[in-house]
This record gives sequence, structure tokens and C-alpha cells, in this order.
Amino acid sequence: MADHRIRLRGAWESRGLEAGAESATARRVDLPITWPESTGFPLRLVRHFGRPPVDPAREDLVLELDRAPGLLAVRLNGIELALDPSAGDSHRFPLDGILLPRNALLLDCGAEALGVDGWGEVALRIRPRAVD
Repeated sequence: MADHRIRLRGAWESRGLEAGAESATARRVDLPITWPESTGFPLRLVRHFGRPPVDPAREDLVLELDRAPGLLAVRLNGIELALDPSAGDSHRFPLDGILLPRNALLLDCGAEALGVDGWGEVALRIRPRAVD
């Protein structure tokens, strides 16, 4: 059984995090993106998605974030996922057993994302579970 990668490219909502911006209208963006100079940071990206069909007895599910410098926080359904400062621009989060039928992924980004060509490769990876 091979890995299966589900890219979370389209349907992201972007809005500023500065004071009062939470109520501002969200802008739709697709990832990866090269942020224009006029982008106000920090900002929040939100993406909703359904739980993929995974056989927990045979498969693992991992959230992968690549080319994502400047991440301030990653939250899934309101639960903060711990960022490893030594991971650089790539992060991996096991999701086994924590997904709901409908999910909300939030990425808070700082100004380090500005100027990065093609920021934000985000995907769910279904992979065969290692056999003991």
C-alpha cells in the first residue's frame, strides 16, 4: 500500500490578526502563495475539511506543512499543535484519532512569510502503518 497525499490548496480564508481585524472580512486565498508586499501581518489562515477515510488498524494520518516560515501557531479544531522550533520551515503532526467528521485548521503567520516564493504547502498524508 502506497502513501496517499491530500493537498489542502484551495478554499483558505485569510484575515489580519491586528487589533480589530478579527471582525474584518476574510479574503479567499489558495496555497501555496507568494504574499504581496501590501499583506498585513500577522494574519490567520483558516481551512475547513472533512475527515479522510482512514483505516486506523492499518494506516496513519499526518498533517504536513512545508515551506511555511513564520508560523506562530497551528490549531486543529481549537487544539493547539506544538510547533518544534528546530523543524525550520517544515512541520509534521500525527492526527490519529483526533479528527472530526468536519475539521477547522488555523495557521497564524508572522511577517517571515513575506517574500517566500510559494509559501505554504499543506497536506494530509495517509501512510501505511509500520508493522512491528
